[in-house]
Amino acid sequence: MRKNISFLTVIIVFITSLSLSAQTQNISFEILQDLSSLDPGAFLITNNVSGQPRIFHVTIITNRPKVIIEGRVGWAQSLGSTPQQLLTFRTFPFTPRSFFNDEFGSADIKIDQVNWNKDLGTELVKRGKPTGVLSIILTMFDDRGNFLADNRNSDNTISFLNPTAPTLFLPQNVPFEVTVGNAQISWSDVQGTLRYKIKACIRGENQSLLEALQSSDPVVDADVGTLLSINLIQYKRRELLEGQRIAVIVSAIVSQSGRETELVSEPRELKIIGSTSSNSNATKNISAEMLRLATFLSKLNVSNDIIDKISTGQITLEQLQFFDENNQPILLSDFMTILSLLESQPDLVISAIFTAK
Repeated sequence: MRKNISFLTVIIVFITSLSLSAQTQNISFEILQDLSSLDPGAFLITNNVSGQPRIFHVTIITNRPKVIIEGRVGWAQSLGSTPQQLLTFRTFPFTPRSFFNDEFGSADIKIDQVNWNKDLGTELVKRGKPTGVLSIILTMFDDRGNFLADNRNSDNTISFLNPTAPTLFLPQNVPFEVTVGNAQISWSDVQGTLRYKIKACIRGENQSLLEALQSSDPVVDADVGTLLSINLIQYKRRELLEGQRIAVIVSAIVSQSGRETELVSEPRELKIIGSTSSNSNATKNISAEMLRLATFLSKLNVSNDIIDKISTGQITLEQLQFFDENNQPILLSDFMTILSLLESQPDLVISAIFTAK
């Protein structure tokens, strides 16, 4: 009986020691500053980098006397592209402690191996500043090569998407008329957005749109997640009344260098009407697609007369046709996919031609 008790005690102690061991192993890193303006050389991993800017802090928790760190850095040139391995590195065994990136290669944390994808590294440096998405996976081993921990389950990516502010698809120079019960608005998609926020305020007689939006009592001030179109009525704090003019903005909340940044659209104006009328642009059923198209074309060398006719419903969606580079007609859904890409990367546009038929 005593032998059984002793054996059971050994098992319990062994299991407890394994549990404690698992709980005391951890490695993570924290971004310390906005990295969007740094030279790509700041991410160099080699011995003696004491002159580099401090950009991240590595925290180590372990009960081992010596550890080895392996790092893998991946780079995706854009949000939707496939990540490629930019570099890998491995340290010599060192006494575990938390440290900054500029302490790599110091007296106690020496780099044993570094392997670069030279072509990919050259491409990144050519850009002059970090772009795309970097992922940093740190893995910790003891000095015998036994795995201890990694940071795969935490946020290990750094985004340099340089996103632009969203665009509200509403006419720029005239108030867009909506009814008391239907104030539909939509906006452009912004790559990497965590969520969108909408703010709408009543515009006074002599107020600018920006002055109105400084109101401490907005009629709408809402987080709408990743939606790209909403009815303001669903988020109103109080009733909207006929004759009111409403200033509206949309903000995209994005993560840049590990921190949340708010990108704010240009303000637009809505006019609340009591009911539909034959002269109202609210009755012309101007679709979000048409407003998006008008907003996009306004940034190109396209006649203002054409843009006004699209944004006010004088030209309808049914009257438009779209063609590819081979002069073959394309579906509206395909065109809207292309438009989304061009909205986020307007430099891709070579020319825009509108032909009346």
